[in-house]
Formats: sequence, C-alpha cells, structure tokens
Amino acid sequence: MKRYLILVFSLLLSCEDDSNKELTLLETNGLIGSWKLVETYLDPGGGGIDWNTVDNGDIFKFDDDGKYRRTNTFENIFNSSGDYVFEEGLLELSYTNDGEEMEENFSVQMSEDTMVLSPAGPRFCIEACLYRYKRIN
Repeated sequence: MKRYLILVFSLLLSCEDDSNKELTLLETNGLIGSWKLVETYLDPGGGGIDWNTVDNGDIFKFDDDGKYRRTNTFENIFNSSGDYVFEEGLLELSYTNDGEEMEENFSVQMSEDTMVLSPAGPRFCIEACLYRYKRIN
C-alpha cells in the first residue's frame, strides 16, 4: 500500500501545469491577423480630448510565428518588421532601424475586433495617448 501511495504521489508531482501555456497561446491567437489604426486619443494636457478618427492609419500584421510587420500607410516613413511577444496584456516589439536594435512595448486591451495600444516603454507619453485598431482580417 505504501508503494502505491508513493507512486501516485510521484505521478502527481511530475504533472506539468499547462494552463499558462494555453493562456499565452489564446492571447497570441487573438492578436494574429491584420489591424488598422482607426482612432487616436492624444492629450497634450488639460484634458477634454476625445477619440479622433484617423485616415490612412498604420496597419499591423501579426503572424503566428512571432513575426510582425507595421506599415505606415499615410507617410510611408516609419515601417517596421521584426519579432513580437504578447503575454499578459503586454505587447513587446523588437526590430532593427538603421542597424540599431530597437524595442517598443505596449499595454494592450482587446475585444473581439478592437485593440487599444498604450505605450509601455521604453517610450512613454507624458499625457494620455491611446491608439485604437480595428481587425481587418
């Protein structure tokens, strides 16, 4: 009987908790696809600012292999592509700009077809700044 209890206890200890892996996969799957910037909330100070519609907004495309591409459709001057990690509501982008390794982090709020990004480092906004994206596929 002791051997049986030891065996059962050993099996329980050896089990791995996959719930975090499943959550990360679920979060990442919600991000995969293309997203277009449709509104910004930029407060230069003093409040009273509302969401403003954006014409020709940036497009983010997130692939399931951890790669992303951002296309600036308005000015076509700040396009980037690289790697991303999306965990626990934080989106981390890594890319190269003129040979220099760059990183951008965003706090993310998501619903079915809407994603709101807020800078989370290394660059921040002094006042509120939010970017609302709509899923386009």
